[in-house]
Parts: sequence; C-alpha cells; structure tokens
Amino acid sequence: MADMAGQKPRGDGKISIGAVSTILDLLVRDLYGSDPYLTLRELIQNAHDALMELPEGVGREQPIRVNVDGLSLTDPYIEVVDRGIGMSEEDIRTNLCIVGNSTKLRSENPHLIGKYGIGFLSAFIVADRVEVLTRRLGANETLRWETRDKENWSIEPVSDHLFPHGTRVRLYFKDAYSREYGDRITALREVEGVEEIIRRHCYLLPVTIQVAQGDTPGTARQVNAQDVPWGSDREARNAFRAMFGQRNEPLFVHRFDVGREGTGHSVSGVLYLRDEISISLAASLHVKKMLVDREVNRLIPSYAPFVQAIVECPALPYDLARRTVKDFDPVYLWVREVVAKEFEKAFIEFAQRRPDDFYALWPNIDNTVIGRLIQALLVDDEAGLLSERESAESFLLNASRYIPFYVVNDRIGAQGQPMWRAIDEIVGRDHSPGSEKAYVYYSDSANPIEKEMLLSTYPEIIDVSRAEKKSHQAMLMQMQVYNDQFPDFQLRKVNASRFEPLPLDEHGQWNALLSGINSGINFTARQHEVRVERFEPASTAIAITDSHVDPDNLENIKTQLGSLRDMSGSETILEHLLRTVEAMEQKGGVLTIHVNANNDLMRRLSQSPHKDIASRGAMAVCWRAVLDYYGWNSTRSMITTEKRFTGELIVSLLETTEAEAKAADLNKQLSGELRDLKTRLSELERAQKRLELDAFVGVLDMQGSTAGIIGNAASAPMQAVRYLRLLLADVKEFVETFARVIGFTGDGLQFYIPKDSQVHRSVHTALTTGLADRLRTFAERNEEARQIVRETRFAVPVLRVALAYGRIHVGPIVSTVDLMGLPAVEATRLCANEQLYVESASQLLITEGAYNEGTDSHLWKASDFETGQVVDISGLATSVRTFRPVR
Repeated sequence: MADMAGQKPRGDGKISIGAVSTILDLLVRDLYGSDPYLTLRELIQNAHDALMELPEGVGREQPIRVNVDGLSLTDPYIEVVDRGIGMSEEDIRTNLCIVGNSTKLRSENPHLIGKYGIGFLSAFIVADRVEVLTRRLGANETLRWETRDKENWSIEPVSDHLFPHGTRVRLYFKDAYSREYGDRITALREVEGVEEIIRRHCYLLPVTIQVAQGDTPGTARQVNAQDVPWGSDREARNAFRAMFGQRNEPLFVHRFDVGREGTGHSVSGVLYLRDEISISLAASLHVKKMLVDREVNRLIPSYAPFVQAIVECPALPYDLARRTVKDFDPVYLWVREVVAKEFEKAFIEFAQRRPDDFYALWPNIDNTVIGRLIQALLVDDEAGLLSERESAESFLLNASRYIPFYVVNDRIGAQGQPMWRAIDEIVGRDHSPGSEKAYVYYSDSANPIEKEMLLSTYPEIIDVSRAEKKSHQAMLMQMQVYNDQFPDFQLRKVNASRFEPLPLDEHGQWNALLSGINSGINFTARQHEVRVERFEPASTAIAITDSHVDPDNLENIKTQLGSLRDMSGSETILEHLLRTVEAMEQKGGVLTIHVNANNDLMRRLSQSPHKDIASRGAMAVCWRAVLDYYGWNSTRSMITTEKRFTGELIVSLLETTEAEAKAADLNKQLSGELRDLKTRLSELERAQKRLELDAFVGVLDMQGSTAGIIGNAASAPMQAVRYLRLLLADVKEFVETFARVIGFTGDGLQFYIPKDSQVHRSVHTALTTGLADRLRTFAERNEEARQIVRETRFAVPVLRVALAYGRIHVGPIVSTVDLMGLPAVEATRLCANEQLYVESASQLLITEGAYNEGTDSHLWKASDFETGQVVDISGLATSVRTFRPVR
C-alpha cells in the first residue's frame, strides 16, 4: 500500500442509471402504489404551487383547469392547465429531466405544497406519452417538452400561445392497463370520476379547480370549496357531503381551530357526530389543505366510532408520496391529542345543546362506546404527548357525567318504566363547586322488591341490572375508581341485604307450616322454594322474589348440553334438562317465597295447635302475597285460589270454639284483606269498562212527539209506540254514521263524538238538514211506517238538537247511566229549553266549547255559525254561550 502513495487517480465521474424506464417503474410503484388517483393529485399540487410562485398581484386567483377527453377514439387524454409562473428551458431541464431535482428545493415560499421534486413521476402511472406546454412569466416563447417512453425526451419552441404564462400538462392514456387499477383509470377518463377524485384529495385547496369536457367551452364546473369547512356550519356540512358522500346528514357538527403555543403549529378541522357507528374510522387528514390519508385509523379515539372528521395540519410531516404519516411523530401525536380533546368537547356540547337527538342516539351506540372506552382506560401501548389512555381518562372525568343511564326513582317505583338520565341531571347543574359532593347511587339488583327497599332509602338509583346494558355497570365501576377526581359527585353501589337466615335450632317449629305452603302453592312452568327468614319490615308476612336468569349463561348451558347429545344412554336426561333450561329462558328464574319469622301473624300460625287452621291461614296469606307480587298480571286462577283459601280459613275459624277470640281477630284481619281485594278487583273491572275522554256530547229530541204521535187520537197506542220505535231506529242508524249512540231518552237519543275522530262529513249539516231530510223521507223508505202513516196521518216531527264539548266518562256508571260529565248535562239542559227552539224547523244549538273545538278540529268552519249569544239554562249555575248554524 505504501508503494501506491502519491499516485494520481485513474478517473472520476457520476453514477448513471442504465435501464431508466425500469427504474422509474419501480420508483412509481413503490412510492405511489401505481394508484392513478395520485397522478391527478400530484399534477394539481404542481399547478397550485406554480400559482403560489407568482408575485403578489399577478393572478394567483386564476383557476386550475382539468380537461378530460378520455373517451376519444383518437389520442384520449387528461390534462391539467394553470396560469402560474411557468417554466423556462432551464426550469424544464431541472424539474422534468432530473428525478429528485426541483426549483422548490431552494424556495422559502411557505405556500408551496411540494418539496421533493418527484411528484411528476406519478404521470407515468397513467401515460407513457406525456406532453408539457409552458411559458415562463415574462418570457417571449412557449416551449413544448415531450416524452413517449419515460426515457427519451425533447424540447422545442412552438408558436401555440395558449396563455401569457403558465403550464399545460397533458397525459395520453395508454392502450391497456393492469386489471388491478382498471376501475380507477376508467374514473380518470370521465368528468364525473375526475370531479370525485378532486373532491376527495383537493377539496380544501384555496384556489379554484374546474373540470371540463375536453376543451369544450362552457363545460367547466368548479369542484372544490375554497372556503374552509371549519369556518361555518354551512361550509362544514357541504364538505361532509362532498368528501364523505354520506346521504344522512350528521346529527351534530363541531368545528375547531387550535394553535400550539411556542411552535407556530396549528390544527383545524370538523368533527361530525353521526347517527350510526362507522364500519371504519373515517378521518380525512390534510397537510397544507391537500389530502394525505383518508382513513387515518388512529387519529380519532377508538371510543368515538360514530364520528367522522376532516383535519388539517400544515406542519405535519409525511412520506415522499404523501400517503402516510408516522404514528409517533411528535406533531402527529399532538394532533391526536387535539382531536381527542375536541371530541370530548363535541360530546358534551351535543349532550347539552341537542338532548333529544343525543338520548335517541345513545341506546344504539352505548355498548360499543362504553366497551371501547373501558378498553382504552385499561391498555396503554404507546408513548407520546398524550396516550390513548390519557385521552380516555380525560373523557371519563369530563364527559362521562353526560352519559345517560337507566334510572328508577320513588315516583315511578321499582316496577315502573325506567327513564334515561345522565349523572349531570341527577347531581343538578346548580350544585355549588365548593359544596359537599353529592352521592349518585347505582344497583345491579334485578329483584323488584329489593329495588323497592332501596328506593325507600335512596330516592333515585341508576339501574344496571338489565342484561342488554351490562356495559353500564362496567362503566360505573370504572368511574368509581376515579371517585376522588370528580368535583361534585361520588358513585356508590348499593344492594338490598334483606333476608337473614333463621338459626337451625328454630327451624323445627316452622316445618308444619312450610309443608302446608309447599303443598298448596304451584306456578305453571316455574320452580319455587319456600324459606323461613327474618327481614324488615316486620309487618310484611310473606315476600316473593325472583332469581335473575342470565341469558348468556343459559345459552352456554344449552350449547354444552347440546354437545352431549351423541353420548349413548343420555338422550332422555338431556332432553329433560334442555326443556328445563328452555322453560327458565321463557319464564324466568326460581321464585322464592320468604316467610317472615319476625311477623307476628306468621309466628302465631307456626305455634298454633290447630294445624289445619294454621295451614289454611298461611296459604291465604301466601296467595295474597302472590297477587301482590304479580299485580296486574295476576291470573284468574290465582285470584280464585286466594279466594278459596281465604274462604276455607274463615269457615274453619267460625267452626272452631277452642280459640274463639284468636279466631275472631284473625277472621277480622283476613276478612278485611278480602274486602280490600274485592274492592280492588271491582275498581279494576269498572276501570276496564269505563272510558274517560274528551268528546262532543249531543242530545236529540223530537219536538211535539208526545202530542203529535203518542197522544194522536187517530192512532191506537201500540201503533204510536211502534211508529216511534221505527222512527228512532232510523234516526239512530243515521247518527251512527258520524257518532256513537249511548242510548235513548224516550223520544230522542244521546250520542257522543270522540275528539280527533275521523269524521268525513260536516257534522252541523248532518244534524240539521241531514236529519230533517231523513225524517221527511222516513215513511217513503219504510213500508211498515208508510202503512201506519196512511192510517194515522202522523206528522213529520221537528227535532231539537244540542251539542256540547268537554271531558266525559263513558261506560257503566250506575244501572241506568252510561255517560257522565258536564258536557252531557249542558247538552241535556240546552235541548230541554223549549224557549231556545222557537221555529218549526229542526234546529241545532252548540255551546261555546263545542264551537271552538269543532272549528279547531275542522268539523266545521267558524263562518258556518252565527254570532254566539249568552243564555241562562235551568239547572246550571252559570250562563252558557250558544251558537246557531248560519241558514
């Protein structure tokens, strides 16, 4: 080696590439994935940068135009045209002929998007033949650069002066493409496809982008927005439709624009809260308002699966092809922190400002959101400024108070329909920050009696016992871990420890009583057991509880039993077990009858020497407890059985002389209970038969029917009665076409029209001219009536009709009354007042209440009636304002 010291090198030079076309293909494939959409994105980016390089005031507002002639039979193409800075011959050699070289590398212009000098390579995904026409700002000639094989190129001046400065890049489509990207090439050949690509990648660019059919005048349409979506709700919703193509509008829009102190970094965007869970987390991430990644799976928190987002961060670094960002880049982690915090704000704003929409959405997403939130709280697998766990903790501490849960309270009771309420509502928004924390109670007890016990102590409880809402209990347990960090409330789980087992040495005295109860109690398809225990209140003799049946556990048991079917000799046992499990699935768990050893009555029954009486007494009390437990769901068999045992007990007590005083007391107690039950049953039956509603009540009376028909000397009494019956039946048939007839009133009838009835005729016309026509033609339509009229010469009666409106009770009230209420009284008294019906024609009077409601319900128009008059009616304490139809 020493001998070679001082010798001159034999030569030097630059490394060259032999197979340029092959190497370019490899670069394009590895950088851009051979995606034709990225070709259009890169060309528009270059056009944008060319506009940004223009000096101030020299037409940066000029649009970028994309001309598409992809379906031409000769030389189909797509081209991007800009009125930007243009290129000189030196620029062309630097930017187009040398890979990785660009005049942008030395530029300090902050508005430029591109910087690596490789974007033009993407043109070769679409085309082998590429033509560039360009003219530098201030230059005197237009230059054309062209290549047909990616390796050889030419530059020449041309006389085609399309514009004073700018560039047109035209790509001629190849004859064939790989099957993998055939659909995307097809999209590039059509105007609609190109518009969709631009909306996806370039929608936020601040320069106008137009798409036209070739160079045909008048076909250019603007595709992008120019106005940023985080500037207004209107632009935000426009961007949602354009970039995500969703038909359903988002439920809530949250815009944000956040700066990072001391760095100059900023992040802007929009969060869209949707009405369903997204299959994938759709976050459209932009850098300098150009799309980087449309499906950034880690940008939106995992516990926000119903959110889509548009996010822009100019400072975010990305790869050479602008396809991805690094998960652990400090700027990207900060962006994730901002998005997580903004989702927290959006969630709270949505819950506060749109509670109805929020509460309607929550049951559809609650299990997914809560499950993912808990998972994020328990797993921390990343480093950075704010981990997923820290974001989840912040959400839990600040936003979980707005999550709705099922709540029962002392107003609706343990068996009432639970309602959705958030912890923020339970605590109260007027809670003073410095005051003592409020307790929020929750319970997983599924037993109604246990819930009632809890409600006697706690006025409001979050109910997490429902199988379909198991995630709610997990959420509250997780929140309870952070109890000391909530400023104004603490969570506390409560359960009813109600039943205390009886000591073994006391069981003996209860055996006979328990045996009697077991022999006299039976539930269809339900198992039960009887226990003697001590519990409060002591006044309760027997309580019944139902063990909780977990549907998941039942399903697992059925699966395991089903897997044993092939075992020989076990078929009969397996079928029995499967039927038992299926019965539990349909009916519920085991019913437990708790006999209260603290109750004086039960204790005396257990000690009574008259075992038969004691057994019957215990059964009567037990069946009464059964009716209390089942409530409105009690069967007729249950009620009959309870009555039977109560009756047998009373008879036994009356026949027993040995314990007359005790029997009398017990008889009085049980008789009172029986009366209460009968009263309840009677009230239930009456309530089921009686209907309370708002309605129009009408009374119709035949004026002069007594003198003209009943008292007609030319007719026999039975003829008059028969004729009047036929006449009233005909009137009833007509009235029932628009009302419900309650009954007859001698020579008239009473009817009502419920509010909101679908009456397809004018009521006031039917009650006047309609009824008058009906009476006039009655004898013509009824052969029997016609015969009676020939013999008696009965005159056509005149009708008095009155109509009132208000709340009524319909159904058996007393033996002769089927309708009750002030409207019925008003209509009856009004119809009976002959002084108000002075004319010989059929007339209708209505009260002011009926007039107003009929007008509002479109049964008639206000103009159909004359001005109302106040009249005094006999039998009513107040005056009544009445209305007559206009003649």
